[in-house]
Amino acid sequence: MTASAHLSLSKISDAEYGHMVIAWAEPGSTMRCRGFVPFLDSIPEEHRSPERCREFLSKHDVDGEVVNDLGFLDRIESGDDTLLTRNWPLNEDQAEVLSADTRPGVQGRYSFNPDDFPGADNCVTWCVRMLNNVLGMLLSSGQRGPRHC
Repeated sequence: MTASAHLSLSKISDAEYGHMVIAWAEPGSTMRCRGFVPFLDSIPEEHRSPERCREFLSKHDVDGEVVNDLGFLDRIESGDDTLLTRNWPLNEDQAEVLSADTRPGVQGRYSFNPDDFPGADNCVTWCVRMLNNVLGMLLSSGQRGPRHC
């Protein structure tokens, strides 16, 4: 059993310039793919257009949401060659912790600039934190993450 971190190396859409997720499969189950995104309802309506949202999330933090990232899972399963992937061994106990820690729902704080908002994450810093919690400090947090994720 393995846990994988997948990082998109290409612009996904006009609204999204990259994304990172954690994927794993437990014995006898389907692959799970979890990502961390801003909770849309916590972004003021006037800032929800792609251009205004990017600007808003660069200057603010909002509620974060762990999601079952099915669109990204499709990309993983299709062998999308724009993804950078890193795999780690994962035992059953670790898989249970990862499942519990990444249960979908609103949790934590999200910002494109987590360095400016203590306790906030973006998709990259969240993935690093979740993997390090389960697997030990394998990944350096360095600066909290790229400015736009």
